[in-house]
Parts: sequence; C-alpha cells; structure tokens
Amino acid sequence: MKQVLFLIEHGWQAQRECSILLHHNGIESVCIIKGVLPKDIVEEITPYSSIRIRSLWRRSYSIIAFCVVLFFLLSGKMKALIVDGRFTADSFRPFFDLFKKKLFIIKAVKREPGISEDRAPGACDSCEKNSAGGFRVYDRFYNSESELTLETFIRELQG
Repeated sequence: MKQVLFLIEHGWQAQRECSILLHHNGIESVCIIKGVLPKDIVEEITPYSSIRIRSLWRRSYSIIAFCVVLFFLLSGKMKALIVDGRFTADSFRPFFDLFKKKLFIIKAVKREPGISEDRAPGACDSCEKNSAGGFRVYDRFYNSESELTLETFIRELQG
C-alpha cells in the first residue's frame, strides 16, 4: 500500500493533526521526526495503527531521512512527501520532479478554541476551511497563492 511520508524537524503537532486526517480518509502515514522523543509522547501521537512514528537522533536525521525518502521513491511505496520546512522542500524538489511525486509543506497554526485534541482536523464546523485549527498545507512552492484547502489536499492524495 502506498503511504504518505512526513519529514518533521520543527514540532510534531501539525504532523499529528494531518496524520489523523489522513487516517480518517484511508491513507497510511510514516513520520520521521528529528530528535528522540520519549515513548509516552510517541504513543500519544500515534493513536491509530495506520500512523507510524520514528524519531531519530539529530545528528543522524539528515542522512537517514534522505535514505528513507530515496528508498520510498525507488520502491514505489510513496504517494507524497510532506515536510515542515522550505529548505527541506527545496532539497527534495528535484527528486520529486524526476519521479513525478507530490511534495507538500505543512505549517502549524494556532488551534481554534473548542477543537478537541482527538478529533480529526476538519471534523468540526468551527474550523477554518484551510487550517482545520491545527495546520495549513502548501504546495511545494510555499507562497501565499499555494495554500491548499483540506478538500483539495485530500483529493490530490487520493487521486
């Protein structure tokens, strides 16, 4: 089964929200997080079996993340890559152009009051159309015109 791969360097909250959204839409996710997380935190951010988390030592993160991305690209297991930094997106863009795969940038936003931690983003009426109260998604060029609605984001991953 094809999966979405996350490379997370700056906090895991947006990744968690997005992974839950993907889970509710039948999409598996594999998350590589920079920095070793305590076991209780890993359990907290993996509420479903379709979400797999691996936290890595900071010094080995870049090399291992590159190898994992390359493995997923060459094996055909990757549906898309979601990163949380522009530099990371710029680093991988040539590979994704070559393999014709999707690349997205995710950014955390302040949570709207009244949104439950365990609900999937987009599952409440008070959420903004784009941010779902926890994150925003941009296409690989990351500018103000490239912000995607959640519906468009899911449609691109399912298509």
